[in-house]
Amino acid sequence: MFIRLVLVRSSAVVCALGLITFAQSGVAQTPDWAKQANRYGATSSSTARSAGLSSNGVSTESSRLAAVATPEQATRAKVTKGSGKLPNSSGQVWREYDIRPYTLRVASSDPNAKPEQAIIDWVLRETGYEAWHSETFGILNANRDTLTVYHTPAMQSIVANIVDRFVNA
Repeated sequence: MFIRLVLVRSSAVVCALGLITFAQSGVAQTPDWAKQANRYGATSSSTARSAGLSSNGVSTESSRLAAVATPEQATRAKVTKGSGKLPNSSGQVWREYDIRPYTLRVASSDPNAKPEQAIIDWVLRETGYEAWHSETFGILNANRDTLTVYHTPAMQSIVANIVDRFVNA
């Protein structure tokens, strides 16, 4: 059985569906039966560690976060692998824009900074969120070096103008 851990802030003892037991200190512990491997080979204890719990299931959060476990719901939708090809019913084309001149210029000392997010935000602001989540299949993705876009030629033109403003500023 796969156990999904959800953290909730509470000073009171929280127990959902009897899946979590509590020590006298009021800190959540995962019972032994819940540490079985799930269908993907992971155990709930590895899930617990990623949720801020130690290997014995005790919460490591100093702000008294309690772990609440809920069983994963089975997928009810029919899922297929698809054709393996990107749909291009609207004439979509693949373009990769070099955004390194911008990202290198605005690079900070923070290794977790994501300067490419500013370009993504402007593209979504100027083209509209729905243009990327509608019948016309589109992809908008970026890393520090490249903005990858799969959309119609008209949308590519708009994106190219936005990228030019960032790169050539």
